[in-house]
Parts: sequence; C-alpha cells; structure tokens
Amino acid sequence: MQDWAWEVADPMRIDEFLFAYESNQLTDDERFTLMETLIQSFEESGRSLLDDPRWGRVLELLVKNIALHIYSVWYWSDLENDNADDAWRVTPFLRKTLELHKHRFDTGQFLCPNTTNLQAKVLAQAVFEIRVLLAGYLGTASTVDMSIRQAAHLAYALHNEALAVLADDEFDPKAAIKRVGAVDGLLGATFTERFEQLLTPNDPSATTEEGRT
Repeated sequence: MQDWAWEVADPMRIDEFLFAYESNQLTDDERFTLMETLIQSFEESGRSLLDDPRWGRVLELLVKNIALHIYSVWYWSDLENDNADDAWRVTPFLRKTLELHKHRFDTGQFLCPNTTNLQAKVLAQAVFEIRVLLAGYLGTASTVDMSIRQAAHLAYALHNEALAVLADDEFDPKAAIKRVGAVDGLLGATFTERFEQLLTPNDPSATTEEGRT
C-alpha cells in the first residue's frame, strides 16, 4: 500500500489531500496512507518547504498524530544517510520531529512503529480471544500439554494490555514483559528473551529483572 501512496503523489493536489486528511472522515489506515502521499507530494514539489505554510500544517499533523505516523517520520528521517546533499528535501524537518519523540522510543512506547491502530487492535483482540479460549488450562494442576499451558498463561499475562489497546489506552511495555517473565518462571518457558528484543537496545534499563542472567 505504501508504494501506491507514493505513486499517486501529486504536488498539484496537496490542497486536496490536506482537506481530505483534516475532514475527520477517514479511518486511521486511510490517514496513514494519505500522510505518505502528502509527504511524497511535498518531496516532489518545487516550492521551498520553509516558505510553504501547508508544509507547516503537515508537520503539526504529524506531531498531533505521532502514534499513527511514527513509522513515516522514522522512514523519511533516513537516519542511515549522513550525506545531507543526498537526503530527501523533507528529511531535515522530519529528523527534528523524530528527535522530539525520541524519548518515546527509549521508553518502549512504540514497540511497532509501522503498525497502525487498527492492525494493533486486530492482534489485541486475538490475544484476548486466546485468553478466553484457554482459561481452563490455567494453574499448576493442569495436565494438558505444556505448550498449551504456556500459551494459556502467556495470553492471561497480557490480556489487560490487549484490552488497553482495544480501548485506545496505553500500557507500560516493561511491566508487561515482567509479567511474561513470571510465566517463564512458573512453567519453564523462554518468552522473556524474545519479548525483550522489542525494547530499544540502547536503553540501559531495557532488561527486566526476570530476563537478567
């Protein structure tokens, strides 16, 4: 979908794209795609971004809806490119936006920056459904296959976080992973190590107590 968003970009339609975005009639998926189209349209525009007030509106929309557009901000920041002469025109502006929200990466608030709100809710609903389906296999007295017991406890450990996502609320990723660690300790699983790989590797506090060796 992202390639399509770039292909339909058109500097002559920026006003139309902005009007559609600000109409409050689009879904999160549609706004995500339209923002990609807007950024590409400005990239192709021959007008100075500094002198175009519409670009300022786009930057404000990115900040206002940063949780939805963080992947776009990250992508267009082109952090691996150190050559300013070879960077996209929009890159210097979006790097500043990314820097403003760097702390949210450091605290794990964006575990999946390329996941839209709707996609996250689909996965959260799946976690909650699994928790309900496997509720009968909780506890140490269950005699079913260990993999089923581990799945039941993993879904139970994260079901409150799933409900938070469905309610458009936030949760603490580190606290969630700490509960996953409790499942490891109870049933001899090794989930924590894989979950901790989602946390920012440069964060010295990224490793939870259960995951320390």
